[in-house]
Amino acid sequence: LEPSQRLRWGIRPPLLAPSADLARCRTMFGELTAPTQAAEVAAKKPRQEERQTCLPVTVRAIEQALEVRADAGGELRFHGSEPGMLLLLGMVEAMTRQATSIELSLNDGTGRIKARHYVSDRSSTDLEDLSPGRYVSVFGSARAAPEVHLAAVGMSLVQSADEVSYHMIEVA
Repeated sequence: LEPSQRLRWGIRPPLLAPSADLARCRTMFGELTAPTQAAEVAAKKPRQEERQTCLPVTVRAIEQALEVRADAGGELRFHGSEPGMLLLLGMVEAMTRQATSIELSLNDGTGRIKARHYVSDRSSTDLEDLSPGRYVSVFGSARAAPEVHLAAVGMSLVQSADEVSYHMIEVA
């Protein structure tokens, strides 16, 4: 019978011996190896993602977190987790503008904290209207050395009183 007739009638060609099939696979695809147990365990282990959060806080919450850290040691934690960035909104009570930085004293109604922001060319034009008595939104990280302060990564002027009340609602 022709090969096409064999398949039509359901007659299959004889299988090669397993060793011959394996030898043919090795020559075609290279050496075949079974997965190791370590690779199987690594494949089943879930990938751990790095959390990056921005948490709205008050000055009082920062002070409480620093007190807990001083007592227990370790990292600065808010509500049991370690945030990447803190968002603080407050009124500028005093400020010192230098060539490369702005140092502020902020009051949000729960306490006072100093904030240091290093100015880049782009952000300096945005903050020209910054003056004592204005409200500002600051994001950065809390530092305890040399004194308690907020290392501000960025800041912007508050445009509406609604931003202040919305921030306090977010914090609660």
